[in-house]
Amino acid sequence: MPPIDDPSDRDAVLRSNLRQLRRGRISNRAVVASVLRSGSREARHLLAFRAVNPHLPLEAIADAAADPAALNGHKIDVNWMAALARVHLLGNTSREDQLLGLRLFDLLLEHHPEHKIAKRDKEIHLQATGALGSRERAVELLERYADVHPEIAYAVRADLANPWTARGSEAAWLPGFDALFPAPAIRFTDDPAKAPFDRIAVDPLPAVDAAETIAVMVTCFKPDETILTAITSILGQTWRNLEVLLVDDGSGDEYSGLLERCAGLDPRVKVIRSPENRGTYHCRNLALDATDAPFVTTHDSDDWMHPRRLELQVAPLLADDALVGTGSDCVFTTDRLELNRVGRLHRSLCTAALLYRRERVLARLGYMDAVRKAADTEYFRRMVAAFGAAAFTHLEQNLTLVRTRSDSLSGGDFRAGWIHPARAVYRSSYEAWHRSIAAGDASPYLPRGERGPFYAPRQFRLAPPEPESYDVVFAADLTSTGTPRISFLNDLRACVSAGLKAGVMHLPTLRFADIRRQPLLGPVQDLLNAGRIAHVTLEDQVDIGLLVVRNPSAVQYPPDTVCKARISRVVLLAGSSPAAPFGELRYDPSTCEAFAERLFGRTPTWFCRNDAVQGALRFLGATSDRIAAEILPEVVLSAGPPRSGFRAALPVMGRFDFTEGHRSWPSDPAALADAYPSDLGVDVRFMGSLTVPLERLGRTRLPANWTRFGLDPAEVRSFLHQIDFFACFPQEDVASIPPAEVLEALAAGCVVLMPPRLRDAFGEGPVYCEPSEVLDVIAEFHADPQRFAEYSRKIQQATFERHGPADFAATLRRLARVLIPAH
Repeated sequence: MPPIDDPSDRDAVLRSNLRQLRRGRISNRAVVASVLRSGSREARHLLAFRAVNPHLPLEAIADAAADPAALNGHKIDVNWMAALARVHLLGNTSREDQLLGLRLFDLLLEHHPEHKIAKRDKEIHLQATGALGSRERAVELLERYADVHPEIAYAVRADLANPWTARGSEAAWLPGFDALFPAPAIRFTDDPAKAPFDRIAVDPLPAVDAAETIAVMVTCFKPDETILTAITSILGQTWRNLEVLLVDDGSGDEYSGLLERCAGLDPRVKVIRSPENRGTYHCRNLALDATDAPFVTTHDSDDWMHPRRLELQVAPLLADDALVGTGSDCVFTTDRLELNRVGRLHRSLCTAALLYRRERVLARLGYMDAVRKAADTEYFRRMVAAFGAAAFTHLEQNLTLVRTRSDSLSGGDFRAGWIHPARAVYRSSYEAWHRSIAAGDASPYLPRGERGPFYAPRQFRLAPPEPESYDVVFAADLTSTGTPRISFLNDLRACVSAGLKAGVMHLPTLRFADIRRQPLLGPVQDLLNAGRIAHVTLEDQVDIGLLVVRNPSAVQYPPDTVCKARISRVVLLAGSSPAAPFGELRYDPSTCEAFAERLFGRTPTWFCRNDAVQGALRFLGATSDRIAAEILPEVVLSAGPPRSGFRAALPVMGRFDFTEGHRSWPSDPAALADAYPSDLGVDVRFMGSLTVPLERLGRTRLPANWTRFGLDPAEVRSFLHQIDFFACFPQEDVASIPPAEVLEALAAGCVVLMPPRLRDAFGEGPVYCEPSEVLDVIAEFHADPQRFAEYSRKIQQATFERHGPADFAATLRRLARVLIPAH
């Protein structure tokens, strides 16, 4: 992390950012979730700022964790200290950080009784103590934290009694472990050379003889001896009419002996060889064609299958022909059968255990997506989209024991609260397709070996990723309202239309934290799925001519990593002042410069949307010689069709809910009522939330002449063509607003109404008036359709001339001329 020269500067930014989080009603849980997703170490300072009162820096809090007396005279905030501890324990952290997180939880418990600590925080504290702390402390917390989730308490107790890692005995430990699974009882073979996982055995059960065959697909690549555990557990099923389709994914001749040993275990094992390494799902597709069994399921090559799994899962399908598939749960454990997983439960839905009707699914869905990762989850969710959730049933029984390994296909892609960005993008991409399938607007069918009609990150593709280069990549929060959506989408589409090879990079913006992981912004997802842009992660080794950080807030709390792309030039694009209209800092320019340079390996240059932002950057500490003199104006892609008259008999006015939240509406109820009248002679339409104006008007329902639409960037142009007048009246002390929405309204030919104090920002295009004059201005225009049409035509033409996409794309070409060819 680059040094911060003056700690007071950091404190000012942290204090300001926290006020904005509170104003946005963003909880510390949402902040923690976003910090974990972003992997930001710098964000820990934000949590630390609230953890102790009076404020202590993170370094002092860390010292106090080792010497609690250092906190004399300070009060610990129970929720924010717990948040700080959770991030240290669960984030992309070192062993030292994890131990600090545990000490912070211990410090919290010293200052607050257990009933003050949230249940979710007790659970993390208990799990971390079981994994990192002393046995005695874990036993103490089990007594003090009596209300934690029973499965978490069980896992900690089990590991404390584990005969292979602790001082327990097998006889005392085994009944609890055995109770995780249905009968029969588990025992262990006497083979100390093997890991306990591979010594699991059960006494024989009566066979279930039936006519229906179940095919179990097992794929492997360079397997080890643990594959014998997996195959043996399948062959030990009570459901005897089965076949094991063991597909080797191009491991090489040196693995032939082990595969032959597997085949020699039972005639029901059939080995299939893929001549080259093409991934798990390519192999499963081969297996689907290699059998005519009516039912199929999968099993991972190092896991253990309960002997009754097939019997139990096929029973509902035999009893109800309307069912398409059944699922079950699994238990995660290590080779030594440790269960405690900090931040997660030891049991979960087992995606690999889906058992389904082969012919019905193949006829409707075809095959798994031709990618290397995550296609099993996509396939199941595609089934649900195509057949409906009622076609599947879930058995809440643990029927698979999953071996956890850090070097597995997915082991490095998941942490508590985090999944790899490429997986998140892949999920967002296929979910868009699945929604169309569920609505009946798209076919779910995929031929074997073909890709789905949605985006797959380069890491997921079957062929080794080729070196790639991009003319321009926009780094932004691609899910939140933090990035002005209309402005960002116009920039992106302008580059695509100009023939530039464009990409996007998701950088979460903490100012707009959310507990839940959100899908990508719909129009961005559409461009990805259509193949018009690509998604680039920080670890992709690609060439980028120009990287544009589309919202500097995205590097205020950056991920704790270094971008592996080869970047020619980095631009920080400032669309608005670093200071919000109410004087609080959205981001600190000098800090963003330092972090952008660390993250991307290039000294960044500031480009601004207008002169006022340039002045604000200089005033608030941006390096002067890094601020480009050239202005990069907002883009409008096209002027709307000329207007020949009004939309309806009544004048129609409207507006968007701007990103400033409560500051985007007049604070005076009378002014708000004037600006957006409830007069039945005017049709008033809005996009976005109306919570703030209704609260200020003291209303619980919309006035009869008001209509609200969801804030959908894809529908902005359509919305603007529904209205004649665009009314933009923010709170009385707000002197600037995001310009993109206003420019879109002007380009659509709307009469834009706004207060005179905004004249310096928008010039002569809008009509300036006070809220009390709105109805009079509307009446004047409505009485003279010719004047309205002439105004509309002129303002459309002027707006497009000043803000058309050609100059914008030409500027980006020039900035990245090292890699961007002339067109």
